Amino acid sequence: MEGGRNLVGPNLHEIMGRQVGSLPSFNYSQALSDADFEWTPDRLEHWLANPRSYLPGNNMTFAGVRRERDRHAVIAYLMVESGYQPEGDASAEDSGDGASPPQ
Repeated sequence: MEGGRNLVGPNLHEIMGRQVGSLPSFNYSQALSDADFEWTPDRLEHWLANPRSYLPGNNMTFAGVRRERDRHAVIAYLMVESGYQPEGDASAEDSGDGASPPQ
């Protein structure tokens, strides 16, 4: 994932905490380019459930991940692979993985 090229979507390395629509090497839809938020586990939870309804006008052809536990697995993977630790989360520092999916 790290340093990988963009394919159908942007490279997801270090997506947590990244401003939506901000990877310079990817051509985002206008909806994503105009959006003003950072990716967090909670935002990804809602995005993965149904990208079209979460941010209308995006060009994502992906229908979403219907099963909650599958969404949590994807989010946990992205957190671990990106080395993400929520700000001020002492428990993530104690456990060493920082990969707790959204509750």
